[in-house]
Amino acid sequence: IAPVCGFMSRRGSTRNVNGKEKAPGSQQNTEQNSKDSPAVGEKRKLSTVDSNRPKKTSRLLDSIRGGWDISNTNTRVIANYKELPNSRELQDNPEKLSSLPSATKRTYMTKGEKKGEGTFGIVFDVTDVAKPEQNQVMKISIADSGFFSEILALVKLNKHRKTPNIPRLFNWFISDQLPPREGGWSKVNDIIANSSQFRKGSSTNRLYGYLVMENAEGGTLASFFQHYRDNVPSIEHVWYTLDVTMFQLVFSVAALPQCGLLHRDLGGSNNILVGFVPRPNPEDTTDWVFAVGDTKFSFPRPSFKPIMIDYGTANHLARNRSLKTDFRYTTLRYRAPELIFISDSQPGTLQPWYTTTADLFSIGMSILEIVLGDFCQRRKDVHRDDIYKCHPFMCYKCPQDLPKRLEDLHEHLLSVEKDSEETKENRDWCRMLRKGFIDKGESKLLAKYLWGMYHELGVPNDDTWPGIESTHVWKLMNDVIQTRKNLNQNVPSPDGRLFDKPQLKQHFSESQRDILREILQYNPKRRPDVIKVLQSDLFDHLRAKDQAAKATWTISPKNPCSWPTHA
Repeated sequence: IAPVCGFMSRRGSTRNVNGKEKAPGSQQNTEQNSKDSPAVGEKRKLSTVDSNRPKKTSRLLDSIRGGWDISNTNTRVIANYKELPNSRELQDNPEKLSSLPSATKRTYMTKGEKKGEGTFGIVFDVTDVAKPEQNQVMKISIADSGFFSEILALVKLNKHRKTPNIPRLFNWFISDQLPPREGGWSKVNDIIANSSQFRKGSSTNRLYGYLVMENAEGGTLASFFQHYRDNVPSIEHVWYTLDVTMFQLVFSVAALPQCGLLHRDLGGSNNILVGFVPRPNPEDTTDWVFAVGDTKFSFPRPSFKPIMIDYGTANHLARNRSLKTDFRYTTLRYRAPELIFISDSQPGTLQPWYTTTADLFSIGMSILEIVLGDFCQRRKDVHRDDIYKCHPFMCYKCPQDLPKRLEDLHEHLLSVEKDSEETKENRDWCRMLRKGFIDKGESKLLAKYLWGMYHELGVPNDDTWPGIESTHVWKLMNDVIQTRKNLNQNVPSPDGRLFDKPQLKQHFSESQRDILREILQYNPKRRPDVIKVLQSDLFDHLRAKDQAAKATWTISPKNPCSWPTHA
């Protein structure tokens, strides 16, 4: 496994870590000019370039008939990113699709290998015939509002380039057609035909979205680091690599709002992958330099980096736009407490705000996952009951009545919502809680998450988080705890025990555990601001010795999406 970079101790000395570097993709020239073909009966004169051309490139050209020239199908693009079309309007009015500009001629090859599948799309391997040296994947999804949201997000991020931890966007287009059934594209068609997400809704005038981006070939953070830890000579190497990785993750959370975005669904095994960093020159020793305001941070060019993907549910920020939300968005395994504990009435203290502190909590959970293991085991040999065995909260077996109580809460909110004698304000509030935050279908998993959270982070109260005791979920949990106390059954302790875990003590330094303890707090107002985390003592050893060095990535020292002071 490649080392993250030249190892630097906390005292500032440097030494190299031996390891094999994954070579960047070979940059072969695949262009072929028909004028070079010999006439019939004429002996071909091979040039030096022809005789040395790798066979791999020749095979690619020989199989060009299996490629997909997107200009030969009804593929379209959007010229003005500020006026992205409404997907429903395009479906209801097919003539509007034909009025859009045609996609530029581009030919893609594929083996039909599925690289991954999420809620909103399937990712396949692809090769751009004109640029085979680029390591690309293609995400195919229904061209709905989530697809256009992701396109707009990636366009913003690639334009501003405030962080290296985003996928490079190569191309995107929409079409009312799937790729032709030629070569590996036949496999792609079959996979899409058998996917449930592509069978939802009417197939009439269905639009498909195609997104071509950088391939994060290193896998998930947890799987990558498991292999990395087994191949470095000391725990100090692990600590340093975690520092560099944590810095990039937190820096990116701070950078996204300055590009006009809040991600809202970050999660290690969900959508934070590892990409390898190619070196244009093997002798290149250029440092990566980041700036938070006037303060510079630097470390040797790493061999790999975390990459944040999936921006379909991102919040596109606008001036004077509220950060309040009516939906939870974040995958349960990484969900912040403020998206679970919400006041039981509209005037209550705990309103549903989504700020960078929620994304920061998700990052904290993702960093735990690096050490504890993939939070959602997907191996076929893993028993269904053990699928969350690595998750610090969901590994707990919750009381049998807890899921039923959550389901009853859902039904209670529904009854209030339909009660004509209730005020409209109260009915609307209960409807928002039911549809956005208390999902009946999520009750079993939410019960495990809550019960484990209480055990690991402690039992919250109004002293630690003012207003929490006036939430439906806290009252429900308190009833369960009091019932179990009366029966002399096991209940969570007030203080929690997450950071007593031997794994965390072994693989995290004391300063790393301290910052994680601050990040993983119930009360979002008590969590540190992302900028403060970057400026903390944890990253002192990454501060550049030359503060005059030119930074490649720069963010403002002011967070535009911090928790509202009046909330």
